[in-house]
Amino acid sequence: SPSTQDADAGQPFTITIDVTPGEAIDKVQVDLTYNQNLVTATNIADGGMFANFVSDPIDNTNGKIESICGFNLGGTTTTDPGTLATVTFTANTAGQSPLDLVDVIVLNGVTAVPNDPQSGSVTVIDNARPTVTVTHPTSGTVSGTIDVTATANDTDGSVTQVAFYLMPAGTPIGTPDTNGADGWSVPLDTTTVTDGTGYQIKAVATDNEGATGENTGSAFAIDNSCPCDFCLDLDAGWNFVSVPNTLNGSDNNATTVFNLTLGETCLYYDRVDGWKGNGAIDVVPCQGYWVGKLAADQICLDFDPGTGAINPPEQDLCKGWNMIGHIHTSTMPIDDGSISDFGSITMLEGKFAQIWQWTQSGGWKGYPLDGLTDMTPGQGYWILMNEDATMYGTK
Repeated sequence: SPSTQDADAGQPFTITIDVTPGEAIDKVQVDLTYNQNLVTATNIADGGMFANFVSDPIDNTNGKIESICGFNLGGTTTTDPGTLATVTFTANTAGQSPLDLVDVIVLNGVTAVPNDPQSGSVTVIDNARPTVTVTHPTSGTVSGTIDVTATANDTDGSVTQVAFYLMPAGTPIGTPDTNGADGWSVPLDTTTVTDGTGYQIKAVATDNEGATGENTGSAFAIDNSCPCDFCLDLDAGWNFVSVPNTLNGSDNNATTVFNLTLGETCLYYDRVDGWKGNGAIDVVPCQGYWVGKLAADQICLDFDPGTGAINPPEQDLCKGWNMIGHIHTSTMPIDDGSISDFGSITMLEGKFAQIWQWTQSGGWKGYPLDGLTDMTPGQGYWILMNEDATMYGTK
């Protein structure tokens, strides 16, 4: 069966003629027909399934390759699936060309073997495909409900939707996002998936003429074993972290929150009071903290349920460098021009020049010149303010 696929006008593409034996066979011979106005065959190669391979010359005048044949000598048969031939085409103009298998002969010795040939097709698209890049998650461990995000662009039109899939199973994540005004994203409830590693996100963008482009992000892990509202995974050594919401209870001292033992440290830098450590720190949203651990630790955080009288979090920032934290349990773009990016939500839009994060695995990564685009839940940051301002959290 040849493949069914899309191809760009003017570009080469390759199809395979695959064989799945229903019983022992020693010879397969087929003809392949196509629309020679839409696609031009340029090469046919042995797929390696049989010991011997022959084919008649390509005839683009009639849109047909005759007698594509593979066979074994001496009565040798095969029952393993494989590829009879690989055919290379060049796409010409827009349209859909059949890739039909005709005059199919499958033999076991001199006995015909029943077969059910499955033909394919190719759709030639005469416009540039959109590009798409998965931006989150692409590493680390996630839990709960997260935002799956991507960037997408189309050079000769517009992106009309981005669909997301959880790999390797290829399970659709919700419904495609059809409004990119606030970025391309869908929510993913990771509690519906088995905990494990090796998960990836695939994004498929579609443009206004129906062309598609796709990208699969790097691997990440899902772990929902922690029963609390938010899990903060601390590595042995230094961690630059924050809490995304107001914590529940009255004892929110850094020693308690980060489960500090003898020899472990929490540091916070205040532009007015300078550095503070351990017992002098109350852990609140909007602030970032350096936490030094002797061993890896998972910190389980429960948030204030909102039954008491609490004020929404805020933090006064001074011109210059300040330590801050992300203000939500979902990833948020730093500044994508929308009303729901970090700068807009925190009321810091246009008031900062740089943001830097640090992780043990990735080191320093900065905005706007060093590839940092999103704020991550539980991550701490240095922010360079160009004026005094108040940063507002969410709850």
